[in-house]
Formats: sequence, C-alpha cells, structure tokens
Amino acid sequence: MAAPTPQLQRLLGLTGADAVLDVRATVEDAAWRRVIVYPPLEPGGCQVGIDDRILGTAYSLHDVTVLLQNVGLTGWDEPDVADSALIEWHEGGPEVWKL
Repeated sequence: MAAPTPQLQRLLGLTGADAVLDVRATVEDAAWRRVIVYPPLEPGGCQVGIDDRILGTAYSLHDVTVLLQNVGLTGWDEPDVADSALIEWHEGGPEVWKL
C-alpha cells in the first residue's frame, strides 16, 4: 500500500484517525472522523465541521479551504478540497452555496 500524501497525513493527525486500529480498504477510508460541509443555510453559505465541531460558515470553496488551513491542514488548495474523498458534501457539492 502506498504511503498517504503529506496532506492526508496532516488531516489524519488532526482528526485522530491515525489511532484507528481497523483495517480499511484504502488509506482515505481510515479517516473515521469526518470533515462535513453541511447543506446551504437560508441566508447562504454552508457550515463546515469536523465531526460535531463547527469550524465556521463558508460561502465558497475558498472559504472551506481557509477554514481547514486554520485548523492546521496546510498545503491544501481549492482543487484538493473539492476532490477529496475525506470531505462529505451534504445536499450539494463544491459549487452549491445557496438554497
């Protein structure tokens, strides 16, 4: 199995997923704590969280990237965030910011 990328290693360290003892199908599946972009809010924007901890409200993909960088996920840019299997987009995706 290939070693995880530096960005994935950082996310696993931030979320505590490096302590998971389960064998998973892929390295990305091992991230048992989730980065979630919640459904758009009435006034616009989406809350972003790690598990049950809300990091803030994002109004664009750039905002999600900044929120994750603020908690230590440095080195990720907008395409990394948009394409990552570690980020759950609830009721939308990287382009959906309004109801």
